[in-house]
Amino acid sequence: MRQLPARAAGSKRIGLHWPSVVLGAIGILVGTLAMPAAAAAADSPRRPNIVVILGDDLGYADMGSFGSEIRTPNMDSLANKGVRFTSFYTNPTCSPTRATLLSGVDTHRNGLGNMDEWTAPNQRGAVGYEGHLNDRVATLPQLLKDAGYHTYMVGKWHLGKSPEQIPRARGFERDFSLLDGAGSYWDMTNMTSASPVSTFTEDGRYLTELPKDYYATKTYTDKLIRFIDDNRGDGKPFFAYVAHQAPHDPSICRATGATAMPANMKRVGMPCARSASSGRSNSASCLPGPDSPSACGSSPTPSFWPPTSRRCSAGRWSSMRPWWKTSITMSVG
Repeated sequence: MRQLPARAAGSKRIGLHWPSVVLGAIGILVGTLAMPAAAAAADSPRRPNIVVILGDDLGYADMGSFGSEIRTPNMDSLANKGVRFTSFYTNPTCSPTRATLLSGVDTHRNGLGNMDEWTAPNQRGAVGYEGHLNDRVATLPQLLKDAGYHTYMVGKWHLGKSPEQIPRARGFERDFSLLDGAGSYWDMTNMTSASPVSTFTEDGRYLTELPKDYYATKTYTDKLIRFIDDNRGDGKPFFAYVAHQAPHDPSICRATGATAMPANMKRVGMPCARSASSGRSNSASCLPGPDSPSACGSSPTPSFWPPTSRRCSAGRWSSMRPWWKTSITMSVG
């Protein structure tokens, strides 16, 4: 059983054992972590720790092990030493997929028949279209908590905002969570006029301010490490749901992001880099072949856009997005 040191950027290292890993091409990593011998209760069999890492809007070819030109060595290591799933079922939008992941049932049973923001008039008020994770289903953290696990969550929730719908009410013992579907990586600014201030909770309490030096990816990682450390050695295993915002928009990265764009993107542009990435995914047997996404010219060239949009979108599809993925793999490693 190999040991993979895990570290958040700017955080201390913690040693984690990964006997098996499942990698979903839509951006989900699932790992079982063996408990240290000293932490296991003497009179009971050792149970694995479980970590689910979700990359928001992470594409099927956005990790090196699935053909990406962007360096994601820590995630690649998990995939290459474990099992890769190439036919993971997902939903077209965000919260329905999250609801299925945490409940194990179809979206029309768990309340997310459609994402709340996109619910059609004829769906409003209908059973299965409540727009939040309903109370007719059990969640994975609830079941694991009942089985004696610590349950932790960090990152984006997007499954309900009222007190009975937040992570603490749905089985998470500790959390640091963005309840909205998107938001700034630096502060509580939301991206919609309907809700200009993002809603966060920590351990079931609604926050009015964020930690000093908050940056989403790093703060989520640091919080999780603290949750784990606080209960280290009590003999109980843990389940951790690490739901990163990255690489979801808005296009906001730290200063180091400006230098993260791979050389081939600078040389041939994002659309043709996408073509090469699709070819590598085919070689890795991750895409079906002839029906794979087409390539050059499939995205508009930034030079045709107004200056403001050009600055934002060029960053979105070139230097910033690669840096986001790099930041996630740093948090994993």
